Amino acid sequence: MDHALFRQADMHYHRCYRQPNDRSDLYSADGAGAGTFTPLPGQLYKVRVVVTDANDNRSELTFELRGATVAEAVLWVGRPDSVNTFHWDRDNLLAKSAFRFSFPANALYDDEPIRFDSLPGKSAALGPDYRVLSDLVPLHVPAEVSIRMASLAPALQAKAVVVKRDGKGRTAPIGGTWKDGWVTARTKAFGTFMTRLDTVAPTLTPMDIRASMAGRASFRLKVQDDLTGLDKWSATLDGKWILLCYEPKTKILTHTFDKFSEGKGKRSLVVEVLDERGNRKSASYTFER
Repeated sequence: MDHALFRQADMHYHRCYRQPNDRSDLYSADGAGAGTFTPLPGQLYKVRVVVTDANDNRSELTFELRGATVAEAVLWVGRPDSVNTFHWDRDNLLAKSAFRFSFPANALYDDEPIRFDSLPGKSAALGPDYRVLSDLVPLHVPAEVSIRMASLAPALQAKAVVVKRDGKGRTAPIGGTWKDGWVTARTKAFGTFMTRLDTVAPTLTPMDIRASMAGRASFRLKVQDDLTGLDKWSATLDGKWILLCYEPKTKILTHTFDKFSEGKGKRSLVVEVLDERGNRKSASYTFER
């Protein structure tokens, strides 16, 4: 499949040739060049494409292909020129003074010219943004990205996180471990990378906890976090641990009263949440049951 067309326009186009590191069984066993040939300029070729699914349903497409002249071919938009290249069949390392990006052999389907930019960041104190290729280039196995933050105060080192921005401008944290002045994380895609500090604790909002909870089967709390997201949570009712279930899509914690949490009278609930960087929020509630 053409990964770029799929990501850009949700178009499901299959390549009619095998890329060097494409190991799928959709192509013939003619070697790495299966599906490729060199047409002669101006010559016409009759092409027939036959597609069959698992139930032996068959579709056929025929067309003519004319070999382009040299004058026509030079007008085609080609791959960007680059002095350096990421190679599909060897380990790769892009190393700059404050940025490193590495991935092992067989992470790419084909060689890729290196396209790298250092861009003005959101905060000068946190350094620039770094763009490596784009998420239109598929990455078969995760890569390691490291960004230098040597001047970061010791109290903030555990709060540093690497954030990735995709081609549509959407950002998402990908974690990060601080060591010797560098924050290192793993990524499943190319794109733009930057560092951020997560020092803000999550917020807790009770959705249906009332002064009287008599007759109610459960209660829910909404959890919001501005960056790294919820990592751990716990709750006690009258000092005893109770089960809270978390739904990531709605960001809601739910407890359903059971034989371990039932009881009449005034009840005391304590809920504690931590985000992925260890920022903690605790809240207490009382109600009659």
